[in-house]
Amino acid sequence: MLAGRADADEVRRDGYRRLPVDDRRAAPDLAVEAGRTALERAGLTADRLGLVAHAWIHHQGHDFWSPAHYVASSLGARNAEPVGVQQMCNGGAAALRIALDRMAADPGVEAALVTTADSFPAPGFERWRADYGVAYGDGGTALLLTREHARYRVAGLVTVAAPELELMHRGTTTSPRPRGSTVRRSTCGAPRRRSWSGRERRCSQRRSTARCAVR
Repeated sequence: MLAGRADADEVRRDGYRRLPVDDRRAAPDLAVEAGRTALERAGLTADRLGLVAHAWIHHQGHDFWSPAHYVASSLGARNAEPVGVQQMCNGGAAALRIALDRMAADPGVEAALVTTADSFPAPGFERWRADYGVAYGDGGTALLLTREHARYRVAGLVTVAAPELELMHRGTTTSPRPRGSTVRRSTCGAPRRRSWSGRERRCSQRRSTARCAVR
């Protein structure tokens, strides 16, 4: 569906015709749904997970909390270590690398779950015009890694970095405090977000490729 502002020239140039939009749920709930589906399809219970790595690039529902812990708790992954990965466009691949390295180093980790999720609601984010040649849809993904034989195996993971490209979206300035956002204590003692605005932009400072081989 179309959501946001885009002129005809931009639509033709970028090649997008529609984007998935979810106005009802925060991004971590999309990750939970994807994770639950992956576990069900594999016939694996969440208590067998030793690691849950969750990656994102945009707001996850609160400013001062851990969405990775929320994903693990909602799935019932009580034995898993939740790890949050905020690596922008390379987040999914970086989370996969963390999961692979952890399983290689710790034989006790029987399975690991990698999730990603983001949503880009207005007015804080113009999903059609916040970036150059990229439009942003809402969604969640999940990848389940196990030591058991499966249809696919990870054959390789390669990351190429260009750290200097962070300048593309930062410009020439930084801010000592969040812009347009204030964290307050809620009645239950947890911080809450009072207001938020501003145009967020994705940073394409890292690019990764992963290869999967079919057994």
